[in-house]
Amino acid sequence: MELSPEQREKIYREEKAIREGSKGSGISLVLVAAAAVAGFVGFLLLIQQPGRDVKMEDLRRAYEGLSPEEE
Repeated sequence: MELSPEQREKIYREEKAIREGSKGSGISLVLVAAAAVAGFVGFLLLIQQPGRDVKMEDLRRAYEGLSPEEE
């Protein structure tokens, strides 16, 4: 089967477009995966931080109208 130079060029351009398109989707998939991993690690770091205990002094400062009887 003989192909004309125009047909060869057309096939070459179609294959090139397919290969370039698949390269871009692979890179974007890696970026999405990296962002997901970074988000998960950030979440783990946030939940492992010790919480700060709330004291009555802090509440009084936040709500100056709170009297000692309302404790």
